[in-house]
Amino acid sequence: MHEPLMDEERIAGLVDELVSVLVRHLTAAVNQKGYPKVIGPAKLTTEEAAEYVGVTKATLSQWRHHQDERGPKYIQPKRVKGQTLVKGKVTYLRKHLDEWLEKNTVDHSETTAETRARIRRNLGIQ
Repeated sequence: MHEPLMDEERIAGLVDELVSVLVRHLTAAVNQKGYPKVIGPAKLTTEEAAEYVGVTKATLSQWRHHQDERGPKYIQPKRVKGQTLVKGKVTYLRKHLDEWLEKNTVDHSETTAETRARIRRNLGIQ
């Protein structure tokens, strides 16, 4: 029987190093392409959601305040405390943000007039 070229500990170390290098390169590639930098949980805070879709927290807040159809869906738990309705912290599901981004993505195969018309429809502007 032949002796292994490397022991298991050395192999594990090389695998860890390789994974680390791959993650670093993939993260750099994703950020360089301009994709959202928020990677993590399926539920995001308003600040994380704003960064994810590329708007300010104030814009998301304004869309929520005016119950504006332009913004993505959000979650705001409500409960009754005594005689008062208490609103909980707003969060966003990543899948809703992705749906909103897809809905508002410009398709360069469309003509300018078609793109404007679709965006106006999506924003509820006639």
